[in-house]
Amino acid sequence: MGKTSNLKKKEDMYKYVAKPDEGIAFNIPTAAGVYYDFENKVAVATDGYILRISRSAYDPAHEKPDEKGVSIDREGNVIEGRYVNYRSVIPDFGKKVIFRPIDKEEIKRSVKQAREKARQEGMKYSILYVKVNGIWVKEKYLKMAMDIIDESIH
Repeated sequence: MGKTSNLKKKEDMYKYVAKPDEGIAFNIPTAAGVYYDFENKVAVATDGYILRISRSAYDPAHEKPDEKGVSIDREGNVIEGRYVNYRSVIPDFGKKVIFRPIDKEEIKRSVKQAREKARQEGMKYSILYVKVNGIWVKEKYLKMAMDIIDESIH
């Protein structure tokens, strides 16, 4: 029987990164990589829609003296330039944070119902939106958010 490890697997931040020369990375090339913020000890990735910040994915091996951070592409190369000011899009709730519970089973039912309705009405779709807590969300981003919740819990 093989050895088991208690080490937590590092999160793949590149699934949240913009493709080079597309979307946000077309105007901001550093967004085609994972940004390692040396001051806050976090890894940051965005595709222009989702912003993922992770302490567990931070790799101190990328740290360089006298720099605030560095963006690394999928091949491990440094992407020259300034990364987006990701902190400016995070709301400052102060002490007034309200968390709404997420019922994953309800979300799964909503996705299933939306798919079934589209099928019954003969609609062909490549993008499916689902209404969650009064907000329309792309199914793709909803699944990614649910995966992040699962990763955070385990």
